[in-house]
Amino acid sequence: MLGRLKLGNEWRFLSRQPLVWLALAGAVIMSAVMAGGSPAPSGSTPAEALLRVNLFIPAFILPFLAAALGPTVFLREVEHDMSEIVGSYPMTVTHWLGVRLGSCLIVLVAACALAQLAMLATLASADPAAVPALTLQSLGWLLVIHAPACLIWSCLLARLSCATGHPGILYFAAGFGWVAYIALAMLTGTPLIGGSYVAWEPLRQALIIFDPYAITALVNPMPENGLLQSRAANIALGRIAWLAVCLWMLRGIIDLPARSRREEKAGKIENPDRSLLPDVVSRLPGWARHVGLHLRHVMRDRAFPLMVGGWLLLLGPEVYSGLSYAEPLAQVDPDSRDALNRVMWDIVPIAAALVLLYAADRVCRMYGAVRMHELVAATPYRSWLMVGVQILALWTVAVFFLALAGLAVVAAQLAAGSPIELWEYMLQLGLALPQLLLFGMLFAAVHALIRLRFAANLVNLLLVILGFTSLAPSLGFHHPLWRPLASPLAAPDHYWGFESSIAGYAPFLVFWSAVCLALVLLGMVLNHRGMAFRQMYWRSALRHPAIALVLTLAVGSAIQGRLIHVAFADEGLLVSPDERIAQRADYERNYGQWDAVAQPDVAAVRFQIDFHPSLRSAQLRASMTLVNRTKVPIEQVLVGRNQIPWDGDVRMGDAALVQADARLGQDIFRFQRAMQPGETRELSMAALFRQSGLVTASMPLVLRPTFSSLPAHALLPVIGFEREFTLRDPDLRRAQGLPERQLTPPSQLPPQSARLSADLANIETLITTEKSDHAIAPGELVSSWQANGRNHFLYRSEGAMRNLPAFYSVPWRPQTWKAGPIALEVHAPQRLSADDPNLRAMRDTLEWLGSEVAPYQSRTLRLIAVPEAGLSGYALPQTVLLSHRLAIRAYPTADAGFSQAYRRAAHETAHQWFGHMIGHGIPEEHGFLVESLTKYAELVIVERHEGGDAMQALVAYEWDRYRGARLDLAAPVAPLIDAEESEDMYSRATLVFACLRQQIGDEPILKALRAITSQGETTGRPVRSVDFVDALIEAANPMAEGTIRALLLDRAPLPVTLAKSGCNLNDPQFLAR
Repeated sequence: MLGRLKLGNEWRFLSRQPLVWLALAGAVIMSAVMAGGSPAPSGSTPAEALLRVNLFIPAFILPFLAAALGPTVFLREVEHDMSEIVGSYPMTVTHWLGVRLGSCLIVLVAACALAQLAMLATLASADPAAVPALTLQSLGWLLVIHAPACLIWSCLLARLSCATGHPGILYFAAGFGWVAYIALAMLTGTPLIGGSYVAWEPLRQALIIFDPYAITALVNPMPENGLLQSRAANIALGRIAWLAVCLWMLRGIIDLPARSRREEKAGKIENPDRSLLPDVVSRLPGWARHVGLHLRHVMRDRAFPLMVGGWLLLLGPEVYSGLSYAEPLAQVDPDSRDALNRVMWDIVPIAAALVLLYAADRVCRMYGAVRMHELVAATPYRSWLMVGVQILALWTVAVFFLALAGLAVVAAQLAAGSPIELWEYMLQLGLALPQLLLFGMLFAAVHALIRLRFAANLVNLLLVILGFTSLAPSLGFHHPLWRPLASPLAAPDHYWGFESSIAGYAPFLVFWSAVCLALVLLGMVLNHRGMAFRQMYWRSALRHPAIALVLTLAVGSAIQGRLIHVAFADEGLLVSPDERIAQRADYERNYGQWDAVAQPDVAAVRFQIDFHPSLRSAQLRASMTLVNRTKVPIEQVLVGRNQIPWDGDVRMGDAALVQADARLGQDIFRFQRAMQPGETRELSMAALFRQSGLVTASMPLVLRPTFSSLPAHALLPVIGFEREFTLRDPDLRRAQGLPERQLTPPSQLPPQSARLSADLANIETLITTEKSDHAIAPGELVSSWQANGRNHFLYRSEGAMRNLPAFYSVPWRPQTWKAGPIALEVHAPQRLSADDPNLRAMRDTLEWLGSEVAPYQSRTLRLIAVPEAGLSGYALPQTVLLSHRLAIRAYPTADAGFSQAYRRAAHETAHQWFGHMIGHGIPEEHGFLVESLTKYAELVIVERHEGGDAMQALVAYEWDRYRGARLDLAAPVAPLIDAEESEDMYSRATLVFACLRQQIGDEPILKALRAITSQGETTGRPVRSVDFVDALIEAANPMAEGTIRALLLDRAPLPVTLAKSGCNLNDPQFLAR
């Protein structure tokens, strides 16, 4: 009898469902892909990496498993049209729950366990000895994270199934739960996806306990005081709270889904006319009435009001909470562009695609759902009209939800008092609409071509996943056309609007429009019309007149796809990561012997640059003077490509090309007469750089009308063998068959024989650009003039400078100020005031480091505001690049304590000393001399000019960043001068130098900085991190040597090291000066 079914029978049923095995296989594949591209930072322990990838199971895998398995477990009677039969059997709710809820929980937990095994197998290959510990940890995460999450989803699906009896409600609940949790993660700084930040601290504090997956408590630092100090207690309270919620959901179940569905059907039969054909549309044309019929079928579904409400709840709070957000402790004065950017280019596309995915199932399977498909299939209702009506209905849904998104953003702006710009709404909504219309066409075509409802929905879901996630690249499919309907458009900024990506909009839109239209026409011809058997065979279909148009569109899309492919290939964008790794391995394997061969240095470079921003192109010609600074003659020179590959001409006077390696970009030249010590030779190169604009612009190579950047330091030919271009990761080296590389940490580096002169060169540049633009190059501006409708500029360095040239073209003239004898140039879209924080930071840093460490080595320092192209701040010789949004538009929040713009400008200005005066020339060095010493300069400059409270706020901010980045503060760390992780080089360095300043004061640190700077100038050799440590020990009181060694060389956890040194971060007096 059915009421006596046991779990064994349930297993027999589920084991025969292909969907169950597909879901399990999908979970394993997705987890392996995630583990392969582990989100854990390099250098993390296997345990940390395992925890971070485990967080992706409940957040990114479990909702899809719930959506796939929920209807099969809880609504099988409904899906197989057996509600009346099953509902008539005497089965209690308790017994039904025991069987169905138990089987759902077991399958979900099994899927999570298999996903964990895949992750464990992937991560354990890097450290086989850690497998037992990782296995135990995996069991712990299964009990703490995955099993409770599976129980929550099982109870939710059971409750919704019994309340509605609609599979669509389960799909919607899973999709909404997934998107809502991702939105919450973004708003609370949970590191699941990029762009996360803490929008509202009380929300993060609440989620520390009430996060259904306990992720917030696992990855965030616990408060140092109050009721939430214990991580274990918070997780336990959260699990208890969610267990109570699960019990509440189960107690609310009063009937089985089969019976509720039977009663619902009975109620609907009472008045069919009112449900289907109201008089309000009776006078519309036939096709319009059909569209209205499909729309009513969607809107009268119980999920529709939930979708509308969920849509508003998803978008409104996201816009309102982050409307003015720029970065932690900084905000902007928002307008409609800022408001729309919050959701329009990340949340809206994927959320709308999921809505259309559900609506397509309702619209395209409507006749089958009401058991009218056989009757409709027998009528002369044409297939092309049937598919066309479905597409129009889906387009209406897309327009409705897009308009609803606009209304949600308007409401958020009105609530925040932000000015509303109608044109911005028309622009962004108009650009976003075509992608959604194409999704409607694609979904309708798939439903028309695939007879099985589940298979069609699965294909459509796969298309959405491929289009909006990194699944295709993770599986090795790196071509952009592997992402269906993916738009290249990026969020516009206030610097150049859509200029970063708008050039690729039309080519991709044309390609996908042709593909979707061809599939729609094919679906019209081969439409199954809801029947279980074919309505037309291929042989007959090929004689249909529409097939000629399908073939025409297919050929057109192939041609357009080929053009896109060629454009990407010409820019070197189709080389896969695996191929790049193989090239680096072959570079070391084939040319590693050149590391011991004497090679010349670059003594001078003369550039001729021609920018054509309106054409997105630039021409680079360079003449490099090579000098033999060795003691032996040089007969051959290895000339190789740099970090950014290019095709061009390389020539060397009185030298013959004896070998050319096109794949690795390496040429070998042999001199006709050996190059004697002290002799010079000339090497020339010429290359034309073009950008199609099909891919979103990203630094450092950008060629756009409003901003052009040509990083010659990453383009010039490399002389000799470059060790920095070889593989360092031990696993990659092992996989490529390379010998193990012994990397000497900076703390153990012996005295170096390298010369600083190898990194220095005299630079002269003749640069031209369009008449409306201003060009920027390293060195001092000697002269400028106009000729042939173009602006010409001649720059020349006053001596040898670090050979890191980069060139820029912008459409605004420089703004000039003075900082003592040094000229400050600012290139930005708007005029800066004299008290702008960036200008003040540049002046203050130049004054302090120039007087306390060493004079600034040039007469000009330039600040260039750059668009949002992946750069917040960067420093080159004589040039500081700062994000326009973060540096120019942003200002501190009321509770910030310090100015992020001031801090960042001071940081990048300090790199003129720490990075371009010292800290270069030794590839084995890490970031201590460049980044960590710059963090010390930040502390001093912020305190000197912003006050002690601002310095304390900066230290507190870095402490919070460090705690957030380190999952286990009690774990050992690398010595600070050996550290490579960003949280060490930046946040930990700030805390260490704050402690050093308290214990020994600033004067010993400044003496050590002067000593190593003078050492580099005197010896001509690059200094090491250990040289700074030795100089600091010598300059400080002998009693402080232990403190210095502990802070800079100890491997103990940071809190332990600080406590041993007499610094207590929990003591307010720690920061007192």
